[in-house]
Amino acid sequence: MNKILTVTLLLATAVFTLELIQESTAHLPGGLQEQSLLTATPGFSVVGTYVLSQHPELATATVTKLSTQVVAGTNYYITYETNTTRYDVVVWEKTWENFISITSFTSTTK
Repeated sequence: MNKILTVTLLLATAVFTLELIQESTAHLPGGLQEQSLLTATPGFSVVGTYVLSQHPELATATVTKLSTQVVAGTNYYITYETNTTRYDVVVWEKTWENFISITSFTSTTK
């Protein structure tokens, strides 16, 4: 009976430790954070407007994915899609310097 209790406690400790590790690495500093609500993502309206001003061909595209990464500023990883094309855009923004730049723009035919 004592061995069963010991094994049960060891398993419970291992599961709890694994959950703590997964929780602590879910939001690593500098890691990509997938965003679910575009309207709730700080700064996205400015970034989205800037991208459209530089690439008007995206005016009819839909944003299908958005991730952010905190660096010296924020990188926005944005996926736009039309019926025929997927566009992957990376925008670097430093709000305190009033700086915004598209650092990557690729398109792929579906």
